[in-house]
Amino acid sequence: MNLSAALAATPVRIGLAALLAPIGAATAIASVAVHDANWAWFVLGLAAPAATTLALPAGWLRFGFVLGWVAMILVVIQGTAAGSWAISADLRGYLFLTGGLGLMVTAVVTAPVPGRRAPAPSATPSADA
Repeated sequence: MNLSAALAATPVRIGLAALLAPIGAATAIASVAVHDANWAWFVLGLAAPAATTLALPAGWLRFGFVLGWVAMILVVIQGTAAGSWAISADLRGYLFLTGGLGLMVTAVVTAPVPGRRAPAPSATPSADA
């Protein structure tokens, strides 16, 4: 069994997605830590998870990373009992949350449709050629 056939198996992909979720969560912590420093760090804090999302193949792997990232952001926006916040309610904070929404939309929109396969190439030459 070659590597691509092994990755095509759904249990393997779900397992890899489970491994990518903590990586997405760690990336979210880093993004939250730097997003409010200045605009350059803000852009880097959103560009890194966006580039990772687009670099991963569509499907379970991409969902694992994005869900880990978004889940950590949902934990972070809860704040603390002392009333402190990691993501402020200003332009950067709202743009940061919008970027997270964009990651989730990207993962959903680019997901392959289940049950549809690419048509197999024809072994016989067509009459049109």
